[in-house]
Amino acid sequence: MSSPTLLVKVCVLGDSGVGKTCITTRFVQDTYDPVFQPTIGAAFSSRHVYAPEGTLYKLQIWDTAGQERYKSLTPMYYRSADVAIITYDITARESLFQGAAAWLRDIRDHGPPDVLLAVVGNKTDLSESTRQVHRHEGRKFAKEIGAIFYETSAKTGENVSDVFLDICAELEGKKGLKLMIKSPKDLIPIAALVDKKKFSFPFNGKLQLNPNTDAGSKKKNCCSL
Repeated sequence: MSSPTLLVKVCVLGDSGVGKTCITTRFVQDTYDPVFQPTIGAAFSSRHVYAPEGTLYKLQIWDTAGQERYKSLTPMYYRSADVAIITYDITARESLFQGAAAWLRDIRDHGPPDVLLAVVGNKTDLSESTRQVHRHEGRKFAKEIGAIFYETSAKTGENVSDVFLDICAELEGKKGLKLMIKSPKDLIPIAALVDKKKFSFPFNGKLQLNPNTDAGSKKKNCCSL
């Protein structure tokens, strides 16, 4: 008998150039492309995460376009979202205080009232001298809206998987997620074993929740385009 599978719709939001596609690609394929190619409309990908009781989360990830000309299209992608990841560039102050704030208004106006929020500051692999948003400012913004907070590097991969694993930890026991009967066949292996308190990456390549420990603490990490 196959494990029950819950579908989770995740929308990745943020201004153009903050690294939404790089973060998504790093999580789904464990790769990084330094060549910036703007997303047109939205790009779809998926990845599975196992929970200890046998539940399998299928994360359906919608990487939305950040360019102004496509902004009128994004509400159609996150109207039924379970999770919204609001992304900003730590080397561009306006991407948080103007961009992320605007995306937050958008998701509140057009998204479900119970959507789970995450705020992600990207590109921490860049020199500290280029930083324009301090970590405590991003954390404060996230805390005020009740969101998960991380700083990431899509380039090095640091904290990228942690974002999605923390999301699944928050979703444990949440009602209303869609049940999918079909067994998954698109599990993508992760090369390295990652030490986590709440989740772990076993060598069989499946993301798996460790039921014996608490959620992991957040670490300083990074990314660039």
